[in-house]
Amino acid sequence: MLKGRKVEQNRIEYKEGFNPSDIVHTICAYANDIAGVDGGCLVIFVKAENGLPVLPSIGLPSELLDDIQLKIFQYCNKIELRYIPKIDIVEYQGAYLVYLKCAAGDAGSYQALVDLYSKEESGKEQNRTMKYWIRPASLTTEAKQSELAELFEKFASIPFVDCINSWASMAHIRRGYLEDFIRESNSSLIEKLNVRLLKDLMEKFAAGKVRARRYRNPKIGEFFKEIDLSEKKSTGISKILHELKRNDSPLPEFETDADRTYMITTIKIHEGFHFGNFAQKNERSLSGVLSEV
Repeated sequence: MLKGRKVEQNRIEYKEGFNPSDIVHTICAYANDIAGVDGGCLVIFVKAENGLPVLPSIGLPSELLDDIQLKIFQYCNKIELRYIPKIDIVEYQGAYLVYLKCAAGDAGSYQALVDLYSKEESGKEQNRTMKYWIRPASLTTEAKQSELAELFEKFASIPFVDCINSWASMAHIRRGYLEDFIRESNSSLIEKLNVRLLKDLMEKFAAGKVRARRYRNPKIGEFFKEIDLSEKKSTGISKILHELKRNDSPLPEFETDADRTYMITTIKIHEGFHFGNFAQKNERSLSGVLSEV
């Protein structure tokens, strides 16, 4: 993350110092995962400018490592419902950093106090109100009324990808079982799969403002990202530009808003192709699809 100088976004945050309130609010927001990106991570004791980490890092003295981990654990115990992130100490360029991996929570909506310091610690009155915290973009904020409704609805049901059968094994995953399930559920996969290019694609986008939908299976996407098979939230823009230039293709179009709450990418067809070539249907049978799986 530091070598690649990742820009701070809704899944990454750098903290220059140890402010319990700011840190717990961000952890709480990652647990709520209102954007559906499977949480995020914090790197503490790294200064950031314009969203990029400033190197070399500030770091933490080695004699304070145990104490800081204990404090993080104690402050996280004040989150309701209880949530503890994965805490790691990383040595980078001779400096010790605290790395917090905060996976999306599945127990319910998470909230934390506005001020976590006690009156004795801060020397002044503190706001002890419990708030729900979210990250709609690259900053942590309290959830407002409409966002609260969305947050509660999110935890009202458990996504299919989070329904785990601890008794299942690889022996249970068989082609015959998949075919039977597809037929019994009247899935559309029973019919031949048609892949078409819609001629009126640009007109459909021009008809109204289209926003990218939330990820249906964020944990699967996260798994692909970890093994370098995919990138998320339009982080591969430089790769797209490089490959299109190498192919002599037209430049793509990127659409977003000032808060970077969505990103739509349009890749234009190469002039060497004729539209008629794409009018043909690419048909594959169910057995062909399953054999690829």
